[in-house]
Amino acid sequence: MRFLRILTLICSVAVIITATLLPFNPIVSEQIPPAWCLRCGGLWLTDAVSNVLLFVPFGAALALRGTRVWVAILLGLFGSFTIEWLQSKGIPSARSAALADVLTNTLGTALGALLAAYASWLRNPGARAARWLTASWTVAVSAVAALTAMAMGPRMVMVPHAQVGTTLSTYPHVPGQAWYGGVNESATIDDRSTFRKGWAGPIIVQLDAEPDTLHVMSVVRGREAEPFAVPIVFLHLPADSSPVLQVRVNKDAAELDVTRRAWDWGMAFPGVRVANAFAGRTLDDSRALTLHAQSTRYRLELSATEGERREQAVVLLTPAVGWAMLQNLVDVQSSWAPVVLVAWLGVLIVPIGWWAYGSRHGAPSGPASDTFLRRETWIPYAAVVLLVWVSLAVMGMTAQPTTLEWVLVLVWSKIGHIAASHWSETGSTASPR
Repeated sequence: MRFLRILTLICSVAVIITATLLPFNPIVSEQIPPAWCLRCGGLWLTDAVSNVLLFVPFGAALALRGTRVWVAILLGLFGSFTIEWLQSKGIPSARSAALADVLTNTLGTALGALLAAYASWLRNPGARAARWLTASWTVAVSAVAALTAMAMGPRMVMVPHAQVGTTLSTYPHVPGQAWYGGVNESATIDDRSTFRKGWAGPIIVQLDAEPDTLHVMSVVRGREAEPFAVPIVFLHLPADSSPVLQVRVNKDAAELDVTRRAWDWGMAFPGVRVANAFAGRTLDDSRALTLHAQSTRYRLELSATEGERREQAVVLLTPAVGWAMLQNLVDVQSSWAPVVLVAWLGVLIVPIGWWAYGSRHGAPSGPASDTFLRRETWIPYAAVVLLVWVSLAVMGMTAQPTTLEWVLVLVWSKIGHIAASHWSETGSTASPR
């Protein structure tokens, strides 16, 4: 056991060093935020959550080795400040030092240490405490679902798309982005307005207001030579250089990005990508490639058509997609996305099932088979979460949860029950350290 605790501590330190002091995913020099900033870059909340989670295992490993919580917090503060100081000196290059990182890393250490120190009590809190934990955690998960739906919503009140005017933008190019090198023939907005170009560069269109639905058809030839994302069609509001919607080429892929409230809150927003839309095309390819992009409150859809070949990708905007906005490693179309979705819902729902069992029975005893078929153990204690999701969907903020998400919520709630009956140690309330 002692060896495992030491190994856990070593692994957590190794992960931190790899993520912070190795030249991994460097920032473009023009995008490096000011030194020791408190709100750094557009994805400031995403970065904050990532930094907290990065240091949670470190704090937990220290507490499991017997380190006092306040000592672990000080070690997290010192280690984080050292990392940021090295980054401020150019180690590694093209990374930024931020006061926000020091604060969030220290918070992650504190959270990990507290979770480890109070693990016994959280596992067997007693019936009365379990009732409070069940209620508070259910409220917290409901809040996560509600905030996720709000983040996926529009940045302002949307109007019917038929009432939105479109004009050619006064911007000569997309601010801060490269110039499209292929032939950009035309872009049609909602089958009403067509803008023709017939040469290189993006088509930039200004909208009078943010519509409830947007459908964009773009016809291009050739492709972009540079190996990074370049906009083809860019729609924006007056006096706002951020995109309401943009279609772009990124290596072989065509991508649809939509700016929603999540961006204003410092989070990423799940886009949609057709991976091989430009695959096999040369720089001067004369074949027409037609891109159809559609954005609604409930889904993002992008298709690429070239002759008889057609590829399509769809992303449903449900409250369960919240994990994709709080991290920038796995997107909703990744092959790892189902695994992350299952894990995300597990983290949210298992504690509800665990503490709900304890709130009825205290610390359970006996094998799980004694309770598996009892009706009360199948009462979905996550019902509040589901009701919030449904009410939000009725209000038109997001799509309804998919069948898979409904099933996962119920299954994880039951798994929490079974886990509680197997692993609770005593029937008495454990005292925290």
